[in-house]
Amino acid sequence: METAQASSSTPAPTEAIDEEAAKLELEALELAKYNAYVDLNNAMTGRLQDVLIDYFEEFGYEAKPVIDKYFSATMLSFTESGEKAMQTAFAAAADKPSFGKLDAQVSLLEPILTELLAVLAEAHEYYEIKGYVDDQFAGSKTLHTRILKADAAYEEASSEFFSLLGKMGDERTRNSLQEYKDNGQDLNYIVMLFLLDAESLATEMDDQGILADNILELDMAKFKAKYAVLTEDLKLLMEYAADETRVVSEGFSSHSLERYVDAAKKVKVSGAEIIERVNKKQRVEDFYLKSSFFRENQSGTPEKFSKSLSELIAEYNQLQ
Repeated sequence: METAQASSSTPAPTEAIDEEAAKLELEALELAKYNAYVDLNNAMTGRLQDVLIDYFEEFGYEAKPVIDKYFSATMLSFTESGEKAMQTAFAAAADKPSFGKLDAQVSLLEPILTELLAVLAEAHEYYEIKGYVDDQFAGSKTLHTRILKADAAYEEASSEFFSLLGKMGDERTRNSLQEYKDNGQDLNYIVMLFLLDAESLATEMDDQGILADNILELDMAKFKAKYAVLTEDLKLLMEYAADETRVVSEGFSSHSLERYVDAAKKVKVSGAEIIERVNKKQRVEDFYLKSSFFRENQSGTPEKFSKSLSELIAEYNQLQ
């Protein structure tokens, strides 16, 4: 709206042009810094989380690593793209504009995360070259102790980072939704709203402490109320996404939007499968509770829903 006014036939004062330029520059810097922190968040909740889950499923959380008679293990490794995202975020912590407590938490997180990644990299190489054969698992025990210590520090620091970034993200989301509504950008609005619906369902299960282990304890009244909202918003998403004129006018790539809608459908199906499982009183068999891979590939589990949500978020990020 302001840009349209500035381009009218009456020349704008130099001061107004400078003020608008400064505002746009500040917004660009703020967005770049926020996105750097989001990329850090995604690296931590994505590949790093996979590496940690894989490690602790193999070796356990006790003081001594779990090593059976027929031990043979490999470890997942972190990615170069993840390390790049982290370094970018750490550098951004000192940049303007200031994000206050969030900047301070990122700076606090840097040495903790650096130490965790270092010991995980050492462990990956140790198991990759079967170093335990040479030292009768002495290195395995030492590395396990270091990983437990580094992980404990990381869990504490990362929890506060996630909380602070989440609050900032919520505020930005509210502002974006209001802007879309004010500007009549219904497709942009429903795309973001559906993502929030899906996150709300995941949060509901988290708040109830529901996993594959205890899925039959899910409070269905609360879950189905939020599932109903998600289902109705999916209908709107599909309707608006089918309107080619709307898609073009609101700046979407038709191919990227199609992938997002497909991911949205999978989220809805994952929610429906949970309802089906609970209605049938069908518990998840113990065999499928042994690993995260089995959990997230079993129909009607919170873990599968979370996997679908992660894929939805990835597609959403490609829309930006």
